[in-house]
Amino acid sequence: KIEGIEGLPEQKQIELAQKIISRFFKDHLIEKMICKNWGDIFDILNIKAKKQRLILYFEEVQWLAEYKDHFAAYLKNTWDNGFQYNLNLLIILCGSSPSFMLNKIIQSKALYNRSQHILTVNPFTVEEFKGYINDFDVDEQIESHRQDPKYKNDFTISQGLKDFTDFHNHLKEVYTILSKK
Repeated sequence: KIEGIEGLPEQKQIELAQKIISRFFKDHLIEKMICKNWGDIFDILNIKAKKQRLILYFEEVQWLAEYKDHFAAYLKNTWDNGFQYNLNLLIILCGSSPSFMLNKIIQSKALYNRSQHILTVNPFTVEEFKGYINDFDVDEQIESHRQDPKYKNDFTISQGLKDFTDFHNHLKEVYTILSKK
């Protein structure tokens, strides 16, 4: 997963993506490369994707791209010259800015007719939200996170209980506010 960070300049987003890719593939040479743009990042991923099944998940694309067209343009180029031939590759682009995702990604001339699926996520209704709160089990959440290898080293029951209990209480507060409207 490569996730954009709000307010970070595009070049810093690229450098962060490069570190994530380097660590994921356990290839420290990637981190030492000079990546000037998203094309360089996509070229690295194109080479690595040829060797294994891979899901490329880009979250908060609008921040990765700093709300510019470059991201889609570079992705198009790499798609046309590599990604499209790899049947073991899945690319997921997500963002929390509907206008950016629609105008700069989905309706982009660079990416025209290159998406297979568009999933629009609508906000929960108040009733759906209430159902989520009622089904939220703090103990179950803690147990599922304890089983996750990336949490095993620094997950503690007391911290987990506090985090999930705080989250659940926050959800209840939000529901109370919404149900008054």
